Order: sequence, then structure tokens, then C-alpha cells
Amino acid sequence: LSAYVRMSHEYTGAVTESLAYRKSIDRYTAARYVVHFYKNHGIRLKKEEVTQARVRIEEYTTLYQLASKLDIDYRLLTHVNAVYTKKIIPGNEGVYYANIPATTLDRFIALGNKVYDYAPSETYTRTEIKLVEKIIRDTIEVVRREIIKEPIVRENPSLTSIMYKVKSGDALYKIASKFDCTSSDLSMWNGLGGDFIDVGQSLIVRVPRERLAYYQSIANKVEQPSTPGAASSETSVTYVVRSGDVLSAIADMYDCTVAQLKLWNGLGNDFIDVNQKLSIRVPRAKQGYYMKINSMSNSQRLDIQNKD
Repeated sequence: LSAYVRMSHEYTGAVTESLAYRKSIDRYTAARYVVHFYKNHGIRLKKEEVTQARVRIEEYTTLYQLASKLDIDYRLLTHVNAVYTKKIIPGNEGVYYANIPATTLDRFIALGNKVYDYAPSETYTRTEIKLVEKIIRDTIEVVRREIIKEPIVRENPSLTSIMYKVKSGDALYKIASKFDCTSSDLSMWNGLGGDFIDVGQSLIVRVPRERLAYYQSIANKVEQPSTPGAASSETSVTYVVRSGDVLSAIADMYDCTVAQLKLWNGLGNDFIDVNQKLSIRVPRAKQGYYMKINSMSNSQRLDIQNKD
């Protein structure tokens, strides 16, 4: 038995609980052991035999009421009247019978109609029941959170919020791709129950503070053509930062300014990382030339920077 108890402790993790809790586990385990292994110890079960009497029920009553009036063990009465699954005997809606211990038959006859005399228990409307059920569910949820110590989600100080208005053709995954997040992030930030969004709907998007300008330009669709038609004459190329690169040298290679590089990439300062990808606007007519810069050697790139 001691080995059985130890195994149960390991399974339930009771060794880490309070002494009272551990004792209750021990009692429960001992009871299970007796149920499963009573034959091994020569324990014989005594079958309880009850002589029953069948009586007619004239009025509505419950098994609990009947047990109280006749001083009968409630579990015994429900056992011998298993047909009444809801523990109610309608009585006045037809012919109904109940089984009671024969020893209580005289008392049942002596009480007569008084066996049905009782104060009706408090009842509730369906609305009240639903309200009570909700209170119970909420209480259980609070207790559950306290037990498992769920982590509290705290705001990330490095992030800030911007608003994005859904446009025709948008989908949640497309918007997530624009702002370097996931569809799940967007759903959580906006309390969405699914992937459905409506044109004109405003969505909260959390973005890094240092790249606020870049993501804000995406949200607002900022275009800065210098002259009419300039937007169609330009295109974007991607540059991968190498060791030793600085924004001023990259700007020299691509014939732009440091300010433009910051604007196009939402940079809040001059710091860039190795392998960071920068988006750069270049004339469409010279796109091929600028795309080759990524594959040039350091000496070739130096020549470009010193061409002036």
C-alpha cells in the first residue's frame, strides 16, 4: 500500500502541496487500493439487503422530501427508485409508485397526506439561472488564473501604435506583410474573431518606435514625386548592408541623400546593421546599373564613391 501511495503522490504531484491536501490524497488512494485489491487481503463485501414496500404517490413530491419525511437514507431511497432520474415524482399527473424500506411503511401510512407537506424550495427563472451560471463560470476562471499564475501581458515600450485604414483588395495577411507582423498579431491588437475585414475599417498596428516614420508612410501611402510623372519614372532596388558601410557612402553610390535613405527606410538615426536590407529609389532607366552594386567588390564600390 505504501508503494501504491508513493506512486500516486508522484502522479498527482501532491508532494509539493500542503499537508492537508496530501492527507486527502492518501485517503483517496487508500480507498482506491481497497476497491481494487480487497480480495488479496481476504476482505469480503457485505451485501446490504433491504426489504422494500411499494407505495402509491398521490401528489407531487421529490425523493429528497420523501426521505426527509420518512427518515430514510437519501442515497438508499434514490438507489431503490432509480427510475426517477430527476429525483422527482409527479404524483398528481398520473399513477406513480415509489419503493421504500418495509420498516417505514407504517410511518408512511400514519402520515397520510402530511407526507407531502413541505415548504416549496426557492426556484429560479431561466434568466436567473443563466446569470448564476455566468457568475459561477467567471469565478472559476478567476480561480483558474490564480492557480496557474498566467503571465500578465505588458506593453512593449519599444513599440508604438499607428492606424491603418483597410483598402479595397486588402487581406489580413497582406497587411501583416506590409507591417512585418503576423495575421495573429493584427487579430489580437484589434480583437478580431477571424480573418474578415471591411473596406474602410481602421486597424491598430504596433510598430517599432525607431521605424515609425517608415511604417507611417506605408499606412498613409506617402508618395513624393518631384514632378508630375516622376513616380512612374522611378523604381526601387534593395541594397544589403556590408561590414564598414555608413549611410553617407551608400547615398554616394546611389546618387541620393542620407535624408532620403532615412525616409525610404523609416530610420530614426544613422545606425545600420550588417545584412540589413535597405530600399532605395532609383531612376527606372538606370535600374540595371544600380542593381549591380550589390555584387561589386569593395574596390569597385570605392571607385563609384570617389567618381566625383
